[in-house]
Amino acid sequence: MRILSRYVLVRFLTWFAISFGLLCAVAVSTDLLVEFERVQELGGEGVQPVIYLLMRLPALHFRYLIPIAAFSAALFTLGTASLGLEVVAAKAGGISPLRLMLPVLAGAAAITAATWWVNDTLVVRATHYVERPRDGDQPEIVFRGGSFWYHRGRTIYNIRRSDPVTGTLHGVSVYERDERDRLVRSIHAREAVVEGPDAWRFFDATVRVFDPGQPDRMPEFRRTPEIVLTVAEGPELGVLEADPALLSTADLRRYIAAREREGEDTRSFRAILQERLAAPLTVFVFALLAVPVALQAERTRSLATPAL
Repeated sequence: MRILSRYVLVRFLTWFAISFGLLCAVAVSTDLLVEFERVQELGGEGVQPVIYLLMRLPALHFRYLIPIAAFSAALFTLGTASLGLEVVAAKAGGISPLRLMLPVLAGAAAITAATWWVNDTLVVRATHYVERPRDGDQPEIVFRGGSFWYHRGRTIYNIRRSDPVTGTLHGVSVYERDERDRLVRSIHAREAVVEGPDAWRFFDATVRVFDPGQPDRMPEFRRTPEIVLTVAEGPELGVLEADPALLSTADLRRYIAAREREGEDTRSFRAILQERLAAPLTVFVFALLAVPVALQAERTRSLATPAL
């Protein structure tokens, strides 16, 4: 890498770090005001409120803070070079403005790749953390084999997907075990509605009752169009986190493939996947938009006018 390219790239990354840090500080300060009651519920003092506010950054704000920081970094990198007559000096030395632009775009491309990785890891985990109940020992939803699994006490749940807004579970199975972890009852339903912490209404349900003492005996079999059951003791609202939008890109692809094998409509899930893949490109696009704006500072002698 030539000295000029390294010089421009370091300036771009430095401005990006400064801009991103300032924007994050503003976002955290705003969240502290907006979520003040929530912070008080978490204790008001100590580590938990700080972790909650910091987790809100990737969960809610990274999607627009990173592109804005990339725009600011490109604007100030080339804009200050134009105001300081560095671009004029480069032209006098036979170096075109395009040559100065390439390190900025290379840095933006690197940030774009990093943004994709952050969105697929940190943002997913942070979103899951922010939307979880306060209960610290609440089990996590686990994605395996194209569906979601949830374990609480002696009950295991398998869910294709959930709708937290309506409290609806689609493609739900419940497996209840005794104190020796033997299966005593299973419930399979097309759909279930969470009507309370432990009361669920199942639709088009198939119920099987097993006798653990007689494993060779056929289970009791019953089908019912609608049934309300107490699925377990204690709150069981964590199953509403079975949201495909909280999956990583690789798991989301597997989820879509599993749904397509069963003949389901996956257009809404593919829209989530396409957004996940396309969103990081805004970082590069914003940096590219800032380049001609910044170079206008050589003529206007101001960054404010072309930026606006």
